[in-house]
Amino acid sequence: MKKTLLIIFSLFAAMPTALMAAQVGETAEVPAIEQTAALSSNIAIRQDGSRLVVSGAEGLQLQVFSMTGKHVGTYEITSASWTVRLSLPHGWYILRVGDVVRKIAL
Repeated sequence: MKKTLLIIFSLFAAMPTALMAAQVGETAEVPAIEQTAALSSNIAIRQDGSRLVVSGAEGLQLQVFSMTGKHVGTYEITSASWTVRLSLPHGWYILRVGDVVRKIAL
């Protein structure tokens, strides 16, 4: 048991971290994955019938897929609060904006 704890402790002690690597007064760089997650958390998709309102995704694309995975359409999001009316048959669809994915019913 003591050997196991000693091995686990030595592994944790040898692991470098961004906080340990940064000098006093310096800031550690945020990895790209964390930056993308921060951007994704600001994206909101709201549905009102066949109309979609996407906010916080200016410069990204809205991709629409059928439930079978077939690509149905791509729309360029050009403003901070962007609206589009989807002219699609009734059914379930998957929306993707950046890393945000939603399922909707029309």
